[in-house]
Amino acid sequence: MRSKGFPETAICPFKLDRASRDSLTDQLTNGLRDAIHSRFYKADDVLPSMPELARHLGVSEIIVRTAYRRLAEEGLVLARPRRGTVVLPSKSPVWRGHVLCVMCDHDFNSQMAIGIEKIREVLTHNGFLFSQVSVLDNKDAITDLSGLDIALSRSIDFIILFYDRPQVIKRLSESGVPFVVIGGKGDEPPGCVGRIAVSPKQAIDEFVRHCRRARVSYVEIVSCSRYDMYERLIAKALKSVGVSVRRTVVPVQDHIPYRCENVMHVGYEFLSRILAGKNFKFPSLYFVMDDWLASGMLCAFQAHGVRIPDDVKFVCYTNRGFGPIYSKPITFFSCDPFKMGDEFARRIYDYLVLHKPFPNTYVKCEYILGGTFPDVNT
Repeated sequence: MRSKGFPETAICPFKLDRASRDSLTDQLTNGLRDAIHSRFYKADDVLPSMPELARHLGVSEIIVRTAYRRLAEEGLVLARPRRGTVVLPSKSPVWRGHVLCVMCDHDFNSQMAIGIEKIREVLTHNGFLFSQVSVLDNKDAITDLSGLDIALSRSIDFIILFYDRPQVIKRLSESGVPFVVIGGKGDEPPGCVGRIAVSPKQAIDEFVRHCRRARVSYVEIVSCSRYDMYERLIAKALKSVGVSVRRTVVPVQDHIPYRCENVMHVGYEFLSRILAGKNFKFPSLYFVMDDWLASGMLCAFQAHGVRIPDDVKFVCYTNRGFGPIYSKPITFFSCDPFKMGDEFARRIYDYLVLHKPFPNTYVKCEYILGGTFPDVNT
């Protein structure tokens, strides 16, 4: 049995690549898993302590702790008091299959991150090996499929694709592995067994009826350059009942450190410039498609003495629990990411374990009333 006192050269048989598109946590988890399967770490070996491994690899203890937790969920290791994290006998994990999660260019999305963790939890607890790979654009805006190709070279039984992208879908269809798409829209390509998406229809219908009751005549929809998933549907529904609509895109930088904070500052500066104009005229209502952008705009309103909803009404799109903080409850479109994750996991479990057909599933987006656009009877 190997003890916790590893020689410096024998702590782990791999290094982490900070230039890789895979996160350090995923690299560490995959590396440790391979080391266990290759018997570098044998049954009853005690893995290096979290501080020891973190120091050796030059990462935070949080990354090591997360990797150890994932391996424990897979049944490969067990944390034992006063002893450490012990490798379990190889006969312990009997995998029902290997599920690959493919993420496309949305690494900062909290809704996606929560959904992945819920799916990972359900599948690993039910005997499935779960791994992830990211597909991003390189500096020349060309989709880099090399990581996906390496992942597909392994034995994969099922694929979960977050957000559809033509090049990725084409590669998955060619692989012959059944897959499901989470997000997006359109016909199912070859190999796709179903689709899971958020449906804003009910929320849009309620919002439009609310605008008619409140006699809203002019709505300005503000979004970041990449968030146009629902705004066209909202604009079309408003125009169908005679409401004038203007769509404004506020460009933001993606794939930069502290992106969310940057979006908030961009929202503040965007609205402050407008409010400083001499001939500015408020729309009846602002609808903001990003919660961080909404946070910056609300700060600008407050700094310039704009009263909400007296001077202008305000609605935003957000994930439940991640919305802006304001002196009044905000009226918003909301999706509950934890509820969505549970629904995603249940559908995938039913398909893989119970062999049920995978129906196209649409999780409803809710319209929640608040003080920034109260109902006419409030």
